[in-house]
Amino acid sequence: MAKWTVTRPRCPLFHPIFAVSLISVLGLLLQMLNLALKTTSRPSIWDSEGNIHSFLIPTDELNSSDIEYLSYQKAYAYPPEEGNLSQMIRDYISHDKPIPLKVINPHPFSYIHRPLPCSFDNGASGKMIVLIKSFALNFGFRKAQRTLWKSVNQTSMCYVFMLGYNGNPGVQRRINEEANRYRDVMQEDFIDAYFNNTYKTIMAYNWVVRYCPDANILLFQDDDYHVKWNEVAIYMRKQFQDKSENVYCGSLALNAPPYRKENTKWFLTFQDYPFDLFPPYIGGGAYVVSFDVAQRFQRAFSYVRYLGIDDVYLGIVAQKLSIRSENETLLDTVNRDSLAKECSHVVDNIINDKCDLADRKREIFELGLQTTTLPTKAIVLVNGQPVEVDDTIYLSYDEEFAYPLKVRLDEAVKGVVLYNNKIRFSPINVHNFSTINQPLPCSYPSQTGRHQNLLILVKVDSSNYKIRNEIRSLWKSLNDPAIRVIFLLGHSSKIQTRVDKESAHHKDILQEKFKEHHMHSTRKIVMGFNWVETKCSKADLVLVLESIYHVNSTQMIDHLQRLSKKKDVFIGKLWKNVSPHREKDNKWKLSYDHYPFDKFPPYLSGGAFVTSFNIVRKFKIAFPYVKYFGIDDVYLGIIAKKLRIIPTHDSYFEPLSTIALVKRCPREFYRIVNGRCVEQNSLPSSGSNKHYMCNIFLYFYLSAYSFIQILYFC
Repeated sequence: MAKWTVTRPRCPLFHPIFAVSLISVLGLLLQMLNLALKTTSRPSIWDSEGNIHSFLIPTDELNSSDIEYLSYQKAYAYPPEEGNLSQMIRDYISHDKPIPLKVINPHPFSYIHRPLPCSFDNGASGKMIVLIKSFALNFGFRKAQRTLWKSVNQTSMCYVFMLGYNGNPGVQRRINEEANRYRDVMQEDFIDAYFNNTYKTIMAYNWVVRYCPDANILLFQDDDYHVKWNEVAIYMRKQFQDKSENVYCGSLALNAPPYRKENTKWFLTFQDYPFDLFPPYIGGGAYVVSFDVAQRFQRAFSYVRYLGIDDVYLGIVAQKLSIRSENETLLDTVNRDSLAKECSHVVDNIINDKCDLADRKREIFELGLQTTTLPTKAIVLVNGQPVEVDDTIYLSYDEEFAYPLKVRLDEAVKGVVLYNNKIRFSPINVHNFSTINQPLPCSYPSQTGRHQNLLILVKVDSSNYKIRNEIRSLWKSLNDPAIRVIFLLGHSSKIQTRVDKESAHHKDILQEKFKEHHMHSTRKIVMGFNWVETKCSKADLVLVLESIYHVNSTQMIDHLQRLSKKKDVFIGKLWKNVSPHREKDNKWKLSYDHYPFDKFPPYLSGGAFVTSFNIVRKFKIAFPYVKYFGIDDVYLGIIAKKLRIIPTHDSYFEPLSTIALVKRCPREFYRIVNGRCVEQNSLPSSGSNKHYMCNIFLYFYLSAYSFIQILYFC
């Protein structure tokens, strides 16, 4: 019988299988190396005493404005770093288990005055202790607070003042007399200074845990606050019926940066705090904690590195204890209905609830100029690592949308249009850019054979002169005197001479001295609508285009002619329920301060839309009184909502529609003119990057497949 033998092919070094295998293996190794680098823990920046290693501290910090602070989001770590402090504290409170950490924040101070232990009615529920942080010299403020306390009509409440030591014997004698008379002063022998406020807070928590264990609710406040204690007590008791533990609430601040200017009282050096942002924290003016939280705070203080700004320090400790900081608007001084308001430093004003500081802060907030206000997310430490407990908490558009100025702007604009009234509000969006180039005013024939005159405003980068020439040719080919095309440009010094020559020749360029930038597109709209209102009032309709949009010009004119009898026209591709981009690397990224709501109002895509002259005029009147927003189509949507103008969807402006008259094109001008376009969304939808592990899997699969093939062939 013949013997069959299998002869395998030779395996040359440069066989395609080898190439595929080599590339796959290298790709897998690179992906795994990248993953390893991402997950490798960084060496600690802190020493065993809770201080920053000296080699990390900038050598000339106080004189340098270019210090690179550590990223809170990427590298945050605050002593103690070892172990799970939250679990250690719980084990101590529940089982008296020793805490295996070194004390790095001792509190070696003694009482000068200690108030009597709390005394509540035995049958009272929701017992509340009010702890008033007071500067030693503020005798008048304490007198005002005692006067206000006379209005408290509940036996389940008591109060104490928290003081440090002034160092002046005469001042201390007065404090001694005050303490002996009222028995409401808590004082220790640390110097009473701003950056010792954290010592004052630690003193208060130590006293409460030891001498006021029956209290359920702890209200901390500053002595310059007017607090409606009866209302706060009633409100908090109702809240505590649903949640009586893990309460730490007040005016929540998030993404707040430290002050780095020497002339501010909150100035922190790199050595004090090396990160670019603070953790979430509750403002110290007025806040509430439950007794269980007070216990955990009090036990943790000794092991958490000292920071002199007391409210920020509590935010740091809360994060390490996995205690969530929660916003409570009724304790926020900028809220009109707040039960706790910051007053001016006049005793009578505190007593009479004339809180100028609260009013001033609210005005700033309503003007949209406040930078760190309301919460966006809660971050806690889990196993020693910062973790977002929840997704970013933005304000609900559906429930509480309001955009500065928070006024009845529609009525004000109506008064200007109908009665030539003046608007009483102060402008917050001043457009004071100088004009570089300006087109000739519109001139339409009296009889056009059609029902409307059309003005086309084209948003275009100043460098795109080829596109401008082709767009001119496109509309000029219609030979229609009732059509006028104007180009809206920003400023670019490198090519300004060429733009000036182009403008002198064509007389169709409107340009002001603001920089070309994608977040300045709103400036182009404001510039264009301002010009239309004064120089082109005979236009019936205004077609706004981005330069990368192709328009079927003939059919568009026919379509717009059918709109001629409609007075209020605001049509295009309608976007609804669109969420802002929050991704770090997205060019459209909006921070909480830029836009704090979870959704935009309905708006028309800025690539192509049509509006009537009367709507343009209303927008022009409103622009100065609506906070600037860099995305022009969304900004118009915000103003439309404030003016009660309804944007309307028109399928002819839907690029993916079979009847579309507009298409978004690649930036090559010949494709735009000829209509050979590839549709793309003008504002890409947000989404997270999920392909990283897929790449690893693909490389692994190819590597394994190639390896099997090599074994077979070789």
